[in-house]
Parts: sequence; structure tokens; C-alpha cells
Amino acid sequence: QQQQQQQQQAAAGGDGGQMTEFSIALPAACAQYIVGTNMVNIPTLSKFGAALTLLRDNISGDVVFSYKGSPSAVAESRTLLMHGMNMFGVEIRRQQALLQEQLQA
Repeated sequence: QQQQQQQQQAAAGGDGGQMTEFSIALPAACAQYIVGTNMVNIPTLSKFGAALTLLRDNISGDVVFSYKGSPSAVAESRTLLMHGMNMFGVEIRRQQALLQEQLQA
């Protein structure tokens, strides 16, 4: 039934028929963190293809993630990247706290 709804949406020019895209440049360390965690198993992230290949080559600088698809798929990808960036931020703050403790010891 879900497939039927999607076909009807596409025929009606709904979500299925529209294409949208976004891209964002992330520091390589952040991108590598996102790819290196199990988030890489989420299908939308694997569609970032080229960026993942670049990361395997240990590049430095920014990695541009770009994604094109239906509005819902793009929204899912954005949400996934935001989650990854948040987790990276948490990890950085944890490391900062450890470093601060060592400096005060």
C-alpha cells in the first residue's frame, strides 16, 4: 500500500516527483568521525559516495557532502549529518574536559 501511495504522489507531482539538493562543507576530522562511526551503515550516508571515497584516502581540509533526492530523503540526510555533527561536538567537548583536567593536575 505504501508503494501505491508513492506512485500516486509521483503521478500527482508530490514528494516523489520533486528533486531537491543540499551540500555542506565539513572539516575532514568531523566528516571522518561521521563516516567512521556506525552512522555509515545508514543508507542515506552511503549515497554520499564520492566524499566517502575521499575520506578513505585520509584527505585533509574540508569534505563537501552533497545529496540530491526527494525532499523527504534530503531532510533525512540533513538530519543524519546534524546528528553526526552534534556527536562530533560532544566528543570534542569530552576530550577538552580531559585535557583541562590534565592541565590542572
